[in-house]
Amino acid sequence: MLRPTLRRLIKRCVVRASNTDMAQKFSSHLNRNKIALLAYHGICRDDERFKSWTLLPESLFRSHMLFAKNNFDCLSISKAVSCERTNNAKPGLVITFDDGYANNFHIALPILMELEIPAIIYITTQNVLENNLFWSDIIWMAAKYTSQKTINLKSVSPCLGIYSLDGVLSHWYTEVLRLLEDIKRTPPNKRKDIAKEVGIKVGMDEIFWLDGQRHKENIFSPLTPKQISKLASCPLITLGAHSHCHNLLDQLSIVEAQSSIQRSKEILETMTGNSIEHFSYPNGNFNKRLQRLVREAGFISSVTYKPGFFHPGDNLYTVNRFGVGSNCTLDLLKALLTGVFQIKNIAHG
Repeated sequence: MLRPTLRRLIKRCVVRASNTDMAQKFSSHLNRNKIALLAYHGICRDDERFKSWTLLPESLFRSHMLFAKNNFDCLSISKAVSCERTNNAKPGLVITFDDGYANNFHIALPILMELEIPAIIYITTQNVLENNLFWSDIIWMAAKYTSQKTINLKSVSPCLGIYSLDGVLSHWYTEVLRLLEDIKRTPPNKRKDIAKEVGIKVGMDEIFWLDGQRHKENIFSPLTPKQISKLASCPLITLGAHSHCHNLLDQLSIVEAQSSIQRSKEILETMTGNSIEHFSYPNGNFNKRLQRLVREAGFISSVTYKPGFFHPGDNLYTVNRFGVGSNCTLDLLKALLTGVFQIKNIAHG
């Protein structure tokens, strides 16, 4: 087992080597018949940077899109899964967003339209209807705004422990991710209550982060029905479903999972008047049962968080995607898309 410092050193060397002109040209030729899907979540303004794996600064996102425009055949999800390629000289690329944040409309959409890059936004419908924040984003906010150096959550759930939010940024970041992963081990119907308990412990204003109709608009706010309607009329944007409840579907009963999958499709189709044909598994969790439920609901594809390229003939209900988080610099993105190594994804989707 390599030590963390050695792994980081090797990673830096791989990134540097794969960013050379020769490496980029070789990988472009090698992967020309493959399609990469990039999974984003939220985009924030440069002057409101909020440290969360799911938020990419606007200027960094723009640099990603410029690189994509100049070096890839940028495709819609429909053309990708049906293998309708018009430019086989370059690898294919699909831009995807999970969850359905309002910042996709305010910040990402103008950049995509300027560069004429198609994208798909997978939307969680319950958050839209209730105007609620995700429990995971509540945790990021609580960790961000608390002045406490340590949070003891042992009394909240046996799955939780003590989390240190003191020290350097990398340590803080690691501790928040550990807390998020621990909460995912609790029952799905308890997670928002746990987030509320965390908020109470750090002294956050309850109205600010939990009450859907009254929380202040912030970087984690969901899309509104009006914004979804406008997105549905944009020729560059495809809308997909990301379940209704956003729970990890493999932790639910068949009836619960089927209901969440089907409801998200029906709600979005009612909102937009369009057929919703593509699905994204929350957190990337899937199994054969869920593949069957998604197919039976009428979707023609579903995406995961398993890193790797999509090849013609692959299973359309387990489509690979590369997760792109806030730590993904342009150099790291270039290395990721060469296929030299596959970064382990920390999926919050």
